[in-house]
Amino acid sequence: MQCNIGKADKVLRIIIGLVIIAIGLYFKSWWGAIGLVPLLTATIGWCPLYVPLGIKTSKTEAAQAPVAEQAPPPAAEQAPPPVAEGEQPPAEEETQPPAV
Repeated sequence: MQCNIGKADKVLRIIIGLVIIAIGLYFKSWWGAIGLVPLLTATIGWCPLYVPLGIKTSKTEAAQAPVAEQAPPPAAEQAPPPVAEGEQPPAEEETQPPAV
């Protein structure tokens, strides 16, 4: 079970759950017990309804993305290929201004 509820979603669920419970207590109705559902989902950080709908408000997937899925760095930032032992690295090409 992977977390699929983000911080803002948790806060909203807690507020809504407490309001539903308070309304249920005010009117002395068992319908206030429905407020436990958003409180429970906020507490465990997982909503079963989000799974079939493909919704994910948490940002954990972006932080744990595999390296293969990340874009490679620009060419200027790439390190030169490794040089085998005993070989000399290739000489860097010098650019000269065009002859006039």
